[in-house]
Amino acid sequence: AGSGRHLHEINFTIVCLEFFIVCSVWIAYFDDMAVARLPDTPRRQRWWLVGHLPLHIGVIGAAVGLGAFSLLHQNNDLTDGDIWLLTAPLMLAFIALGALGVVSSRTPKLPLLGLRLFTAVLIAVMAWVTWYLPQVTIQQGVAGYGLVAVGYVICSHELLKRTRLPAPAGT
Repeated sequence: AGSGRHLHEINFTIVCLEFFIVCSVWIAYFDDMAVARLPDTPRRQRWWLVGHLPLHIGVIGAAVGLGAFSLLHQNNDLTDGDIWLLTAPLMLAFIALGALGVVSSRTPKLPLLGLRLFTAVLIAVMAWVTWYLPQVTIQQGVAGYGLVAVGYVICSHELLKRTRLPAPAGT
């Protein structure tokens, strides 16, 4: 985020929030998808692979967008569309996590899918609040993203305890 910049030019609040948001998505993935393993059927394996592209685009887009926001010092540095440029990839990451969960071997699928889609909607709501209400600063908006992402990790961890994975083949 701050490569090639002087320390006084970097908004450390945004950098810290960027860390929490990106780590939350990382935890969301590795807490579920890596444990669930590659799906058994070739069709589901193809969808599993295809589903990773939007996930990676979302994670990288959110990280790059948040990194760019770390260089902003005043709310008036933002245009109306800037908050949406950050929101779209973050929403894409959670929607992609939902799609990957649908093709995974974990059951039941609906509670986690619902949580992932609800998280994407909450991120859109935070963007709208940040964009529409002039009293909400970019730091507060990104803090809202951070709360949503951390809240997602906590809720998904609890939901994962209530799901099952099939036994590995050959056991």
